[in-house]
Amino acid sequence: MNSALMLFGQFVGRWEAEAQAFLPDGSVRKHYWQIRFEWALENRAIQDVWITPPRDGPNVGKSERWGPFDNQYGTTIRVYDPKLDAWRATWIDPCAGYRAELIGRLKDGEIFQEGTGSDGTQLRWIYSDITPNSFRWRAELSRDGGSTWFKAIQLLAKRAKERADMYDHIGLRVKDLKTAVRFYQTTLHPLGYMLDDSGTGFGPKGQPALWLHAGGKPGGGTHVAFRAGDRATVDRFHAAGLKAGGRDNGKPGVRSDYSPNYYAAFLVDPDGNNVEAVCLE
Repeated sequence: MNSALMLFGQFVGRWEAEAQAFLPDGSVRKHYWQIRFEWALENRAIQDVWITPPRDGPNVGKSERWGPFDNQYGTTIRVYDPKLDAWRATWIDPCAGYRAELIGRLKDGEIFQEGTGSDGTQLRWIYSDITPNSFRWRAELSRDGGSTWFKAIQLLAKRAKERADMYDHIGLRVKDLKTAVRFYQTTLHPLGYMLDDSGTGFGPKGQPALWLHAGGKPGGGTHVAFRAGDRATVDRFHAAGLKAGGRDNGKPGVRSDYSPNYYAAFLVDPDGNNVEAVCLE
């Protein structure tokens, strides 16, 4: 995978954010967001959805009212443009009837996005203090051609707690480490899991939970189930695994004998292990 895609790929997952809105009259309002980033367009793009006030979770009912933005949600589609060595981003807010076009790239350790809103306002949207489980974001705007800039919103986002994993970690012994790494790197990419710096561990960024070890025998019968956020992700997992050399061991679909909403797909990896992606919603 092109490492440039991980500039925004690192955010894939669910986030909860506490924010401040700086209003034109000088007042400040505290409010909260739910944010979700996902791969899109066959992993060539990143789409996110931002919602305030939260519809569920620990911050429901905590947001202060702040005028026309008491209820706001929108989505961004970001696509990496190799000719620019930058990301083209389009933000759409159906509540306010607002749209923005921005160009984003890494600058002095921050992800710096610049562009223009549909009302002609110049925009700077900036990600900073980025860690595997948190980031800061601020929105700045100018209405005089960039002579003066005003901070409109700042927030601190923290990665939302996911449902508990069924395992702490899994180790698989494989007969060909290079082949196995290539298979899992391709197959787990749609689920948002990545290869860590060791070259043999996979999981969320900074949290590998699956480890591969040389010296295995084919057909060992190991079964690994990975959680997926939705049914479309299960479908992508299955398709990616087939392209990467896996064998079909159960096409995507509901397994009602497990539970009414058990949607899963199964593959046999190059070493004969049974691997699964499952969504329970």
